[in-house]
Amino acid sequence: MHETMFANEILTSLKQKVKDPSTVRHITINVSLSSFTHVTPDNLRSAFDVLMQKESLKNIYLNIKRTCVIFRCKECNKAIEITQPVLSCPFCGSFDFDIERGKEFSIESIEVD
Repeated sequence: MHETMFANEILTSLKQKVKDPSTVRHITINVSLSSFTHVTPDNLRSAFDVLMQKESLKNIYLNIKRTCVIFRCKECNKAIEITQPVLSCPFCGSFDFDIERGKEFSIESIEVD
């Protein structure tokens, strides 16, 4: 379900940038996908492909980059790259931290050729 929402967000952004995507020879859309999202790159690509077929759009390439999550402990101020969910800081044990980087999904750029 999330992959369909992300695919729709990509299409909306594409249509805002390119008024008629069907007239463009090649489009590359660069997105980042957090390692903590419930969407895999394959699922996102499949949902996007279905949407592109429905819209009769071709020559659109989806480049998906997996990103890590970094949190910063408010107690010891250490930034920690994590690959799986944690409940506390591995350095000081504090439960008080902010996610510094790791937005679930973002469109980085749209390249039109």
